[in-house]
Amino acid sequence: MTGPDIPRRVRAATTIVMLLAPAGLLLVIDGLWELRWWASPSAHRLTAVLADIKREFGVEPPALLRGHTGAIELLVLGLLTMAPAFLALGVRAGNRTARTWVFALAIGTLAVGLAFIGSDATQPVTLHTYLTNLHQGIAVERIGDVNAAMYPSWYSWAEDIAQGLQALAAAAAVGALAMAVIWHGDWFFGRGNSQPADDAWDAAISRLHQRTVNGRDDER
Repeated sequence: MTGPDIPRRVRAATTIVMLLAPAGLLLVIDGLWELRWWASPSAHRLTAVLADIKREFGVEPPALLRGHTGAIELLVLGLLTMAPAFLALGVRAGNRTARTWVFALAIGTLAVGLAFIGSDATQPVTLHTYLTNLHQGIAVERIGDVNAAMYPSWYSWAEDIAQGLQALAAAAAVGALAMAVIWHGDWFFGRGNSQPADDAWDAAISRLHQRTVNGRDDER
């Protein structure tokens, strides 16, 4: 198999699937960084200050980083996001098993990533709202304690960027691979793979490919 023999869209899909590796790695690094911070004295001090403010003044604590459990979730999501990159060469070779696993993992991690982003965006009490409430209430003297224990502001930016890049990379991989299968279905269905060709997924993709090819022929 030589490079020029591989259809252009298949090569592009392979490259985009490989980009899931750095996108997932960023999420892994962010999850490990957050786990490290949650185990630090600053994190324990911050949670204690927020708990004291809630107990004394009834002010609900803000949404911070995803928490210890959330950091582990980001770590696992990052590892799963990286997994399809190791199957990219199988996709390039036209292997249907690799193609199916890349589809499943990319779609699954995209759904989970979007769910994480959505849950973060709908938090009722953000840090800005929380500090505003303290400024306007009787707990204004505790603002200094909160700021002293708070993590650097770039932590939350890093989390948002890592989650956003993961979702974009997964969506791009799904779209690029779908286009490659639709336009070059013969690369995956006519190369003597040992997998059975009559499963529902392959049949649906094959029909779509045939319609696309027939449509192009009609236009000529």
